[in-house]
Amino acid sequence: MNSKKAITLLVLLSMLLSMVPMSFGALTGTLDVNEQDDPFGASIAQAQVGDDLTLTGDGITAGQNVEIYWDLVQPWSSADKEGLLNTSKAESSGAFDVWFEVPEAAIGMHYLWAKDMDTGETDNIQLEIYPDADGDSSSGLEGDKVDVDASGFPDETDVAFLMIDDAGAPETAGAPYSPLTQTTSLTYSFTLSQTLILNGTLAMNDGADTWTDNGDGSLTAAGGVTGTGTVDYLTGEVELTYAAAPAVAALQVTAFDYYVNAVDAVFVFSSGVETNDFGSATKTCTIPDEATEMGYGTYLFLAMDGEGNSATDTFTIGAVITLDVDEGPVGTLVEIRGSGFDPAEFIGDAASEVVITDGVTPVDCEIVDVGAGIDIDAEGDFKLEIIIPSVDMDDYDEITVIDGVGNTADADYEITGEAEIEVSPEYGVQGTTISIEGFNFSAIDDEEVVLNLYEADGVTFVVEITDYETDNDGEFSGTFTVPARTSETYVIKAEQTDWGIEAEADFRIGMMIVILSPDTGATGALVTITGTGFTDDMEWNATFGDLDLITDGDVDSDGNLGVGAIPTFYVPTVDPGVYTITVLDIDTEIEVEVDFTVTDKTMVELDPTQAPQDYNVTLMGKYFAADDDDGSDVTLEWVLWNETDDWDMDVDQYWDHDDNEVTANIVRTAIVNDEGNFSAYWDFNDGDIELDVGTYWINVTDGEDMFAQVEFNVVEKTVDVEARKSVFRVGDTLAFNLESSFAQDDSYIKIWGPSGDLYWRTDDFVAGVWLKVGTVELVPYYQQVAGGNPMTFLDDAPLGTWEWSWYDDDDDVVDEGTFTVEAAAADVIGEQVADLANDIMDLADQLMDVSEEFGDVQSDIADVAAIAEQAVSAAQQAAEAVQTVAQTANQANTAAENAATAAEAARDAANSLTTLVYGAIGAALVAALAAIVSLMQISRRIAG
Repeated sequence: MNSKKAITLLVLLSMLLSMVPMSFGALTGTLDVNEQDDPFGASIAQAQVGDDLTLTGDGITAGQNVEIYWDLVQPWSSADKEGLLNTSKAESSGAFDVWFEVPEAAIGMHYLWAKDMDTGETDNIQLEIYPDADGDSSSGLEGDKVDVDASGFPDETDVAFLMIDDAGAPETAGAPYSPLTQTTSLTYSFTLSQTLILNGTLAMNDGADTWTDNGDGSLTAAGGVTGTGTVDYLTGEVELTYAAAPAVAALQVTAFDYYVNAVDAVFVFSSGVETNDFGSATKTCTIPDEATEMGYGTYLFLAMDGEGNSATDTFTIGAVITLDVDEGPVGTLVEIRGSGFDPAEFIGDAASEVVITDGVTPVDCEIVDVGAGIDIDAEGDFKLEIIIPSVDMDDYDEITVIDGVGNTADADYEITGEAEIEVSPEYGVQGTTISIEGFNFSAIDDEEVVLNLYEADGVTFVVEITDYETDNDGEFSGTFTVPARTSETYVIKAEQTDWGIEAEADFRIGMMIVILSPDTGATGALVTITGTGFTDDMEWNATFGDLDLITDGDVDSDGNLGVGAIPTFYVPTVDPGVYTITVLDIDTEIEVEVDFTVTDKTMVELDPTQAPQDYNVTLMGKYFAADDDDGSDVTLEWVLWNETDDWDMDVDQYWDHDDNEVTANIVRTAIVNDEGNFSAYWDFNDGDIELDVGTYWINVTDGEDMFAQVEFNVVEKTVDVEARKSVFRVGDTLAFNLESSFAQDDSYIKIWGPSGDLYWRTDDFVAGVWLKVGTVELVPYYQQVAGGNPMTFLDDAPLGTWEWSWYDDDDDVVDEGTFTVEAAAADVIGEQVADLANDIMDLADQLMDVSEEFGDVQSDIADVAAIAEQAVSAAQQAAEAVQTVAQTANQANTAAENAATAAEAARDAANSLTTLVYGAIGAALVAALAAIVSLMQISRRIAG
């Protein structure tokens, strides 16, 4: 099964088209629509602006959205008339259908695109637009204004608007016309004596050549000298180009047809209205005078351009009707107003009627409060109301009013729903109370609906059951009691004979029951379904929610489901929840419903979920179709795919089928056990599948359409080794951070000292040394030894930059690098303490100098030296324990230097010392003292 398929598309209207292959790319299917004939017999089988179409196809990811676009795959642009048209959801099979309306577009080929919103895949099909004309009214009287829209013409071109009789016969040119005389020029231009030429009718002869009008504005010549030319059908302008100068005296126009105003035949509204960028134009047309121009009758609005493109729309001049609503279901109350009818007549009497028709067979519409008939007033006007009767909603689409002398008017009406009844349940034993609801009956309050029972043929009356009354929405509801009749299938009809409305439903008198065993379980569970009370020797089917479950079930001669064997089914792959299983008696269309609770959904788990090429991946699945242990295995199909490609997978397992257990004895293609589960492995190192780094999906499907999908990521292979530290000291033990996607058995590391001498060679990293952590293998630190001993830097280890290389089992270098070895920490601290002691001695000397110079300032200053000496002693003790004391000593040194500077300033001003100066000196000494005290406190904390 190929789980990622390209999208295939198809356009349908009234007919089913041939399906197309499911390979991604250009479509090979056919395109067709309803044919529309123009008044001159040309049959065009393409689409028009405003057509309602359905795009169908398959290949979409099940349950995902599909979007369709016009011309460009982008959000809809109202300015450019291109982009997103509509969105739908694909069925479980990947099939879809999306309704859309053809947007405003110029004549020619356009593209419909479909996009799978899950995968991003797209495909397209061409659709050709051809011209259309559409009036906003189908009938009218003299002086009425009708907007006629022309669409599907070339962009920015002139379009003429006319009214012609329904035969479409234009005028024919009179006497032959000779516009040219001989000349040596090869190009001739002239204008015909008439305009609005009927395309394809212009004929010319120059004695040697016969010119032909191709109907698309082009002319060709054949005969003595060939040539080409063009004609503009709106203006009559002709241009000819000869291949060589003609050897005749004159060119003669022998015939052409054209449109010109003629009573009851042709009326020209405009000889040219320019279309917009999308080939559309609109002309407001005033209906001509009935007496002198266009009398009562059926005509055509005609839109035509100078290149031979044209379209028509039917219009009737005469009696007119308008509807207050132009669509609605059966039972709708419709008001009709009429004009132009005979004042001496009535509507609704024996000689007149109101009907709804499919164009062939009219059906009477009953008039509300008709009495002896609805009077037509002196101006030919009337107003009445009708109820839409029960007719085929797909065919009947026009309401017609005819008076007693034959004046007729039509109006379009779309039936949007048929009368219907819903009976719940659709079966019951005699005396049971059954609920019923009715929709789309007469939309008038308190109108009677009678419920009758008929034989299964729907014709033979059995008994009247009860009656109901409608509300003004045409609905009713209530209950009825199953009558005492023989247990078999009947037809219940809800009827309104006064309004021509009825609806029916099959009903079985007697018990119908369906039982599931079990009625709860995971997807893939095998369920037995039993039932009775169905139509003998007929057929049934079942659905699971929206999914087809059983499509061709048989009913035995006793009305039980299944013939010979009890039917079973596997619970399909759906989300957990409560689902309704509907069993349909196909003969009677009676449905019996029963619920099933899904507890768990089909699933697949990977270990790991991401791995490098050549990795062995474990796959575990649950809730697939269980092996029923009848000797046939439930097979599994595996597909790996990404957005551009897909691959079949070979998935195996260790399996003891007899004991239904995993063993280490048998390797076979993966299957499920009798619980619908499996455990398997996939080794993609066989060279058949070379995967790039990226995201993939694995689809797993069994023979019963159980399905699960799981994401899998391919990553780069890991080969990574580095020393645990960039700097080691004498006394440290060397070790490496050693990782690989796969165990590098029998690999080893060599280490060289700064002089290039081999210092160590590790023991081989053999199988059993490697430890798997996540998706990588690593060698723990305690397993990295040389000669069985840890690699410790002894006291005589050389200092400087060391080198290392990692070798595989073929002695090839896998990776290499460097690290640094420095002296032991104790040696470094000793040097730092010595430096600190020197700094502190310098501090003491400076403090002694301060004491000597200011002995005569204040006697207490002499104590500073002693305190400093104590600080020196404390600092020396601290230095032996910690390097950080040096910083504090430096602070004390700085403070002492500041004190000395102050003292020198004081000495220079000895003759003029003031209290302020003494204060400054004292502050400097106090700062020095504070630093020393701090040093002493640190020393005590370290010592204590």
